[in-house]
Amino acid sequence: MKHWRVLVVMGALVIGGWSLNHDNLVRSQQAALLRPRSVRKLPATVINELQRMIQPLRSLVEAPKTTSNVTISRGTTPVNSLVARQRLSSKYVYHFEQATPKPVKRVFHTAIQTYNQTGLVQLRPGKPSLTRNSLTLGTYQQQQSHANGSIELGQGGPTVTYAVVKTLNHGQARLNTAYPEAIATSVAVHEVGHALGLDHSRQLDSVMYPFDQGQTTLSHADISALKTIYG
Repeated sequence: MKHWRVLVVMGALVIGGWSLNHDNLVRSQQAALLRPRSVRKLPATVINELQRMIQPLRSLVEAPKTTSNVTISRGTTPVNSLVARQRLSSKYVYHFEQATPKPVKRVFHTAIQTYNQTGLVQLRPGKPSLTRNSLTLGTYQQQQSHANGSIELGQGGPTVTYAVVKTLNHGQARLNTAYPEAIATSVAVHEVGHALGLDHSRQLDSVMYPFDQGQTTLSHADISALKTIYG
């Protein structure tokens, strides 16, 4: 799923106003082909203004809502429906695609360490196999038109296969090197989270929040979501 950053222009907010509905925060995931999005880290003054404007709308999104493939509830980090209620092994091997730049490998290695430190998953370098969980890490380049004020920074998501005796996940996470700001630990942590089965959260302290806040530490809700998959 895609990771985005939004270029916010305060003048547009004042003149045109700002609206939000629940579907702006969560896009449905269909067989790992649609990818979540996050946005550019916003200045504190902009975040405060957005929160003030969102407050009257909170009552509209209090109740859990189900999209085509994802169930979202307040105060939690959602789990992608492709891995929900599946019995996945916590052990993965990961590898980099050919020609992956060193700076990209560096931020992915930091992201891998972040997830390993939870003790809930074991991500180790190794060759991909059809008989065990794997993560493919890499890059792509895709320029954006900026027509909607956002740029795509990365993609990530699970790909679940069903074997005779177990279910496997061959997840993928890639950074969009068309934009230098995509090569960031926060983006890598977000996309690896998608590859492991996490989906977008509405909580600002979550690494899965769709707007990039530079968050690199998993929240309690993020860890709880991992536990539902791998605990």
